[in-house]
Parts: sequence; structure tokens; C-alpha cells
Amino acid sequence: FAFACTIQDQGWQCEALAAILLGLSYQGKLEQADKVLAKALEIARGLDWNWRKWFALSNIAQALARAYDFPKALDVAQMIEADAAKSQALSAIAQSLAKVGNFSQALEITKNLAISSDQAEILCSIVQELLQAGTIPRHRGFFQTSLEIAQSIADTGYQSKIFSYLAQTLAQVNLPELLPDFLESASLSKECMIETVQAWQKAIIQFVPDPLPALRRSFTLFPFDYRLASHSVSMLQMAHMQQKNWEHYHRIQECIGKLMLQA
Repeated sequence: FAFACTIQDQGWQCEALAAILLGLSYQGKLEQADKVLAKALEIARGLDWNWRKWFALSNIAQALARAYDFPKALDVAQMIEADAAKSQALSAIAQSLAKVGNFSQALEITKNLAISSDQAEILCSIVQELLQAGTIPRHRGFFQTSLEIAQSIADTGYQSKIFSYLAQTLAQVNLPELLPDFLESASLSKECMIETVQAWQKAIIQFVPDPLPALRRSFTLFPFDYRLASHSVSMLQMAHMQQKNWEHYHRIQECIGKLMLQA
């Protein structure tokens, strides 16, 4: 602590104090940690360049989050006015909450992140924590909320990526029906819808023991253009092949041949 206080640059000094704060918290030295926190906040608030102030506060909030001191971490995060720095701090808090199994609060924070890339990244991270926890059957509502957050992501590129990831995950945990239930009333771009359904179809083939019912349902999701129709037929063939339904497989092959001749 004494050494950190000798650092001339106040921004670096604040970063060093955040690291000391984390170390003391891990050691259970909470009284000393509170003193270091007070000093770090005093320095951060005194920084005259706002950009440095926001990121100094973000470093402190992230240290508190990693020490699982969520009330203080959230208090510090709320002091930050810049979206990028605030999003970094809140992302660290959401990740730490997920690590201790508080998935609902982690999702609530993720929902309010201002940066699309952070929303997508943290949502993936929270889902991975849930998968590792192995408590999937109790968390159907978790996936419903995750899909709602994915729909709210402003950047369509990140939105497509997270929907594709969720589509694969839902098939993997044997909850494939949640995706079409959501997509039937969702407001997504055509591109995002097509990429999501394609990812879902591939995952159904890979993970669902009997893929045909879910695969058939995917044919009712629109927009259903040439790309999606072509991909759907290929996936249907694979499903029949996987189930050893050779008659259906060859009939599809026959139809494809006739359509190609007509074209």
C-alpha cells in the first residue's frame, strides 16, 4: 500500500490500489481493503481528465466484482458516466455474479449494458457458467430472458452471433422447442433470422436424439428464402440418414433431381 502511494501518476496509482484491494479482499483483510478502497476512490474522483477518471473507477469496480463485493462494485459502477468504462465495470460484475450462481441478477445487468459487443460477450459467458453448473432443467426462464436480451442488442452482427450461439445451446441442452416459440413473435432482421434458423437446424442434427419433429417445425419459420430452403432440405436429408430412414432419404434425393431438371 505504501509503495502504491509513491507512484507519481495518479491513474497508475489508482490501478495499483485496485490490485491491492483485490488481494486484501481475497485474504479476508476487509478492514484494510476498505481503507485502500477509500484512498483509491479519493484519487479516482480527483483525476482532472474525465476519460481517466471513468476508467480508474471502472478498474476499482472490477476489482470489487472479482472480490464478490457486489453492492460496493455496483455503487462504484454507477459513478461512471462514460458508456465504455461503465460497460466494462458492469460486465465484470455480471460475470462474477454468474460464477456464484446468481444468474438472474447477472442477466439483469447484461440487459442494461450500453455496448453491443459487451452484451453479446457477457451473455455467452453467463450461458457457459450455467452449462458448467449443470442445473439446466431449473433454468428454462433463464433462456427465455437470454433470448429477449439477444433481441434487444442493437448491433445486428453481434445479434446474429448470439442468436446462433443460443440456438446451438438450446439444442445441446435438449430444449430445442424454446427457440421457435420465441422466433414466431420475434422482431429480427431477415439475415439474423436465416442465420439463426440455419444454426439451429445444424445443432438439432448434432445434439437432439430424434431431430425430425424439431426440424419439421423449422420449416414454418419465415422469412423462408432460397438459401434457407436449400439448407433445410440438406438438414432433412441428414436427419433421415441419421435415423436410417432410407426410403425418405431417397425420395428427397429424387425430388431434388427433378427440381434441378426443371430448373
